[in-house]
Amino acid sequence: METTGERRAERTKKPFKGRFSGPNDKRRWKNLKQKDAAEMLRVVRDEVFPHCRKLNGGTTFSARRKGASGARSKLTTLKAVSGARNDMRPACRW
Repeated sequence: METTGERRAERTKKPFKGRFSGPNDKRRWKNLKQKDAAEMLRVVRDEVFPHCRKLNGGTTFSARRKGASGARSKLTTLKAVSGARNDMRPACRW
């Protein structure tokens, strides 16, 4: 969704206010999926979930994820989930 908005803004010359701080933000999926499992877990737990909870001052996502830690019992599980999630694109987006 972020990349689509950026491309649309470029094409239409209209401003785009994204959810992240630019194309190199490590919380964006295209950057996050390049990390190893341990770093991915840390970024999801410590940065992605807290960031999403703050979006729009409390979106439906933040209400549903309230109290979620993003912790996974195994790093391999996180990596497997991220691989499955990547296969679902573009139907499912973060």
